[in-house]
Amino acid sequence: GLSPIYRQNLEEIFRYLVDSIPIMGFSNTSVGESTDTIYGFAICRGDIPADICRKCIAAAVEKVKIECPSNSSAMIWFEACFLRFSSKRFLGTFEPKFPIVWTDNSQLFAKSDGMEWVYPLGKEAADNSKRFATMIEPKGGYTSYSLAQCTIDISSADCSACFQYAIKEIGKNHTL
Repeated sequence: GLSPIYRQNLEEIFRYLVDSIPIMGFSNTSVGESTDTIYGFAICRGDIPADICRKCIAAAVEKVKIECPSNSSAMIWFEACFLRFSSKRFLGTFEPKFPIVWTDNSQLFAKSDGMEWVYPLGKEAADNSKRFATMIEPKGGYTSYSLAQCTIDISSADCSACFQYAIKEIGKNHTL
């Protein structure tokens, strides 16, 4: 199990992330020493108001406490925010291979000729200081709404590479 000091540090991380998130829409910190060190990161979608952002991170904290009470690391995504904590340093680290996970029942439609038309969105997000971009694209009989966001602790080049990887994975596994 987790040591009492680690649990105390985790509570401190959670408080800090919830309290500081509305200021910039993201927050990261570390607390503790040696084996009780914990790293925390939170970010909200770039178009979410500060009050909604704070509520989302607070809800993510409560959910992770219920779902992962004995974990030394966890990640949770909600529609408006993302929360991560770990006993291992991860801030500023690019992780190019990650699972693509769908958590709702909606269908994802990709053009049969690929998803190259969204690559400019990834470049826009990578080149933007908030690492966030949106695109509305009329496509014949439907309109595509796209959003790209990277965490601000990785470089522009890593953001772009991550986006390209994600698009390839989505195109491979979820085509019409």
